[in-house]
Amino acid sequence: VNLALVQQTDPEELIDLCLEALEVLPEGAAFERGAITFYLAQAYQLLHDGEAATRTLAQARQLGLAVEGQSIALAAAGLQALYAWDPGDLHAVVKICREAIAPLIHPTCSINSIAQAGETVHPYACLVYVFLGRVLAEWNQLEEAEPLLVRGVNLAERIAEPGVQVDGCRDLAR
Repeated sequence: VNLALVQQTDPEELIDLCLEALEVLPEGAAFERGAITFYLAQAYQLLHDGEAATRTLAQARQLGLAVEGQSIALAAAGLQALYAWDPGDLHAVVKICREAIAPLIHPTCSINSIAQAGETVHPYACLVYVFLGRVLAEWNQLEEAEPLLVRGVNLAERIAEPGVQVDGCRDLAR
């Protein structure tokens, strides 16, 4: 299963394929299981099954964290935040984003200090930073929001995510 297949396959067919892959993959292949679980969540979302997508993203995130698969964990957290944003649960968005960013920073640093200091952060954190910055901007906490949005835009540029870049820039312009 790969991203091109996810984008071109019927969601029901993709669900079957992912479930089959999870059955045959050994438990020790946690990174691969995390990636397949992430694709499974996207297929559920394509079928408008938000509950299954959210539950499956949480599983993908846990698998990613278990094997230090930051790309999986951060991408899953970004989609969890997106799915929480749609019904307007901003407190859930903040909780998801803060939990996703927490393992990336040293215990003595704040989220904003890492955003401002230019510390190395995995680029898949872009969506998490933009969503957290967006919510803080909505709550008029602009001093906290700006460095998070800038970090998210910069990270999105590194992995060629123009949608995240545009969203972050739009939020900065408000």
